[in-house]
Amino acid sequence: RHWLLDLAAATGVEAIFSGHVHHFFFNRYQGVNLHCLPPTSFTRQDYAEMFAVEPAPEFGRDDSGKYSVCMIEVTDGSYQFDVLPTEGRLLDKTDTIKFPASFRSELSLIPHLRHAWFESRFLPYNGPMEEFERKPVRNDYPLLRLLQLGIRTVRIPLSDLDRPEAANRIHDWVALGFRFVFFTLGVPDAATIKRCESLFDSIAALEVLTAFEDMSDIKDGLSDFLAQTTIPVQIAKITTSAEAPDPTAPYAHAVSSGFRSGSADLVYSALQSLDLPSPTGLVFQLEWGQSPAIEIPALVEHIKSDNLPLTVNIRLANSNPAVANFSAEAIAAQLNEAMDTAAQYLKVRLQCDTFEDIDRGYNPRYGLINRLGNLRLSATAANRLEVVANQN
Repeated sequence: RHWLLDLAAATGVEAIFSGHVHHFFFNRYQGVNLHCLPPTSFTRQDYAEMFAVEPAPEFGRDDSGKYSVCMIEVTDGSYQFDVLPTEGRLLDKTDTIKFPASFRSELSLIPHLRHAWFESRFLPYNGPMEEFERKPVRNDYPLLRLLQLGIRTVRIPLSDLDRPEAANRIHDWVALGFRFVFFTLGVPDAATIKRCESLFDSIAALEVLTAFEDMSDIKDGLSDFLAQTTIPVQIAKITTSAEAPDPTAPYAHAVSSGFRSGSADLVYSALQSLDLPSPTGLVFQLEWGQSPAIEIPALVEHIKSDNLPLTVNIRLANSNPAVANFSAEAIAAQLNEAMDTAAQYLKVRLQCDTFEDIDRGYNPRYGLINRLGNLRLSATAANRLEVVANQN
């Protein structure tokens, strides 16, 4: 195996596609992209330990949400691969083979990767495959699903860079065309800024969180930061239940990212008063139940004179952290409305909170994928989201 990998690296091979383990993985070896393809008919049940949830049927062997075929297009300069889901559909004697529709979606969403997107889990040593040591396995299905949805920008904590496995993994994702919005409490220190500069090509934006609508806590540090970097910066607010528009509503200990849409006048005035050396974007949030078709145009109206980038965080969580949002249909409708509205404006970007289901703890809600790493919502050729019919 090492001989083959070294030969591929020495001869400039761009990519290797392989199978055998019946799960998707992506790695790189000295610049060679290594694609391990998802299964066509069954999944290796021992790998079900990757997922912190009850296994698919047959103890993880019949995980039909992962059954796929792969189409690879080789061009003069590179290659493109598309994973087309079959969901385990079967043919009877009267059926003819119909290939899954092949198209490349491009969803204008920046999902929050709340779960650790880089970590490996140790499988229990358990024969017949591995009886004598613990095998570490990383769940790469979030990566695959982002590729399938046509999403190439994601939001993660800047503190992920402090974890070697995450910092190393970022380069693998960048090789596939991904960029990152890094968010941080306050303005980062000089050492962190230098680290960000080394990752410049991978940074879509640095999101700086302030505790106040007037941004007074970050004013001085932000001015100094903007004077010494060209990294795109956007400002968001740490929003808490104490600032709920309805003071008579039950109090909930909830924290989220983004200025409230109702404070746009105050926020824009505060930004103008900072007199920063270069322009920054603003991040507002829409709570569950707010209409993107109404709120996004109103937000654009506040900032269009200065042509500032606007990011709108579409929150899928109920405002009550004890109430679940498990309506995939309603979530698809909310995100489609947001994407349709944002498409009318050049500098409006959308965040989606969240990417993977939160099925326990506070604010339980569906995301774009479930805890098995399978698509809950899929993209259509028209770049819209629809609910996947058959889900494990």
